[in-house]
This record gives sequence, C-alpha cells and structure tokens, in this order.
Amino acid sequence: MECKCSITSGDECVCVHVDGEVTLPDAKRIAAAAHAAVQEHACRRILVDAREAVVRLSLLDLYELGESASRLMLGAVDGVALVVPAESLQPDRFFERVCQNRGLKLQVFTDLDEAVQWLKAA
Repeated sequence: MECKCSITSGDECVCVHVDGEVTLPDAKRIAAAAHAAVQEHACRRILVDAREAVVRLSLLDLYELGESASRLMLGAVDGVALVVPAESLQPDRFFERVCQNRGLKLQVFTDLDEAVQWLKAA
C-alpha cells in the first residue's frame, strides 16, 4: 500500500496525516514537507497523525531518520508530536530518544488527545 501524506495548517499547529506503508524515503519526504509547511505558515508546532500507517523502518532507519529530522527541524519548531498505532510504539522509545538527544523536542504517543495536549504546552 502506497504511503500517502496530507498536510493542513491551523492556528496552533501544522497537521500531517500519514497512511499507507511508510519506508525511510517516505518518512524523509514527509519530514521535509512538514518543515516546508512550518516555514510557509509560520507555525512552530507539528502534529503527525500516523495511526493509519504501517511503519516499515528498521532500527538503523529510525536512527537515520531521527538524525535527519533533528537537523532539519532544530530551531524551526517548538515541538513535534507523533501519534502511532500501539503496535508501532517501541518500548524503549528509540526514535524519540534519538531526536531528543539531538535537541529536537519530539514525543511519540498512541493517543491523539494526549498528543494535542502535549503539543499545546510545547
């Protein structure tokens, strides 16, 4: 199933909806599109809703994506909330830690309402 991404901008954040099968090139493309939307709309928060996505990223892919996204977003955003299906949430939160260790304020959630509340406080 092909990866699809739609981006909308609201008053408080840029919303990215992702569905389909997500590979590393897809994830990097989505991060770049979200960054462009942040710049275009002068909004410094990103909500990524990937609850309908099937993530096909290895541990090495997650590391590479975390480094790439951090370089791209650092200084451009105040926070990124990523909502994933429960089965995609890693117990050690590896991707989240890679991003945070590079200075990016990113948190992974399985509940959309929790993600929105966190993002509002970011």
